[in-house]
Amino acid sequence: MKASAILTGFLAALIFQSPLRADTKVSPDVIYGRKMGMALTLDVLTPTKPNKAGVLFMVSGGWVSGWFDPASVVKRPNPFGKLLDDGFTVFLVRHGSSPVFKVPDAVEDVRKAVRFVRAHAADYRIDPNRIGVCGASAGGHLSLMLGTTGDDGNPQADDAVAKASSRVGAVVAYFPPTDLSPYLNDKRFPATHFGAELVPSVSPLQQVTVDDAPSLFVVGLKDDLVPPSHSKKMQDALRDRGVPAQFLGFPDAGHGFAGEDDDRAADALVEWFNRYLIDEDPSERASKSLEERRKNAPPTLSLIGDWNLLLTVNGDAADYTLKIDREDGVLSAKLISARSGEYPVESIRYDAGEFSMRVRRSYEGQQFDFVYDYSGTLSTEEGLRGTVAVSEDGGDRAGAGTFEAKRK
Repeated sequence: MKASAILTGFLAALIFQSPLRADTKVSPDVIYGRKMGMALTLDVLTPTKPNKAGVLFMVSGGWVSGWFDPASVVKRPNPFGKLLDDGFTVFLVRHGSSPVFKVPDAVEDVRKAVRFVRAHAADYRIDPNRIGVCGASAGGHLSLMLGTTGDDGNPQADDAVAKASSRVGAVVAYFPPTDLSPYLNDKRFPATHFGAELVPSVSPLQQVTVDDAPSLFVVGLKDDLVPPSHSKKMQDALRDRGVPAQFLGFPDAGHGFAGEDDDRAADALVEWFNRYLIDEDPSERASKSLEERRKNAPPTLSLIGDWNLLLTVNGDAADYTLKIDREDGVLSAKLISARSGEYPVESIRYDAGEFSMRVRRSYEGQQFDFVYDYSGTLSTEEGLRGTVAVSEDGGDRAGAGTFEAKRK
């Protein structure tokens, strides 16, 4: 089955279930913005007894926002019926779709939707500090972008919506892609046809900071469209910064849930939002814990991603791309030269504030390999920087120099 069919089928499975709930008010096609002469819309589902918290569901499969009758979403049980049962006001958010609009456009749209809902919180009888987001696949990706890149709004703006914050208090993401580099220019997803230089800005894994929203990842361990490693790495990244994160995997599920897995996923989603939007005030939690998290969070996460590295040895300078990743808690890396290709990184460590890395390089006509031992520090302001010792196959010293690396 094509990926688009899988995503469409999953969304349909979420939507078309059980009888319509008579106690829910449905407000369709609310315009939250405009672009290229077209309206951006969301639907509002209001329970009879609102609990003052709102959950925005990202209507997105393959970064395409399809239309459906919002009244059908009220049908029980998962996850919308359970959210409504607990008093959550649900917003179904649609963004500009591919092939006209790309992933960065969709991210901007859903940020605007959060600002709109917060600016109109009183109209929807919700607390502007109690807003969560969720979605599946591309919708999960967009939810995580909101959870990792929210801002406080522009106080100088003339528009009340632009003044509002785009931050959210909690995220639930079903099988989300968290690093878009493997999907760039994927023919299955026209929305991924954009400049490679924009990939880090729309990859949640590369946007994690200590002030991000608590995030739950729900995945099928047999998913071959978005591997579970996307969510595992994101969970590790958040936890490294002291941000609450949880991974829930279903052994027999792929890119979508059914039956008992679907029930468990929905129960976990509602429990997560109750914990972080109802049981505690997200704004108070953030203000009280942010300074402590910044102080205590291990900085390993800050290494993950792509770096521009400048190496200077014996007066000669060369540029490289340093790619740092982590699998099951272990760091790994690749050092790539645009002219000469990839060099093996034999080891990379970050411990007690000190960075070290060993790279082996072979030169044509030379009897021995040369080993480059990097030693340095990592700081928010300066990135990676330090010294490099060069030796012949780990033996006689052959040179020395310095390096500095800035995140791409």
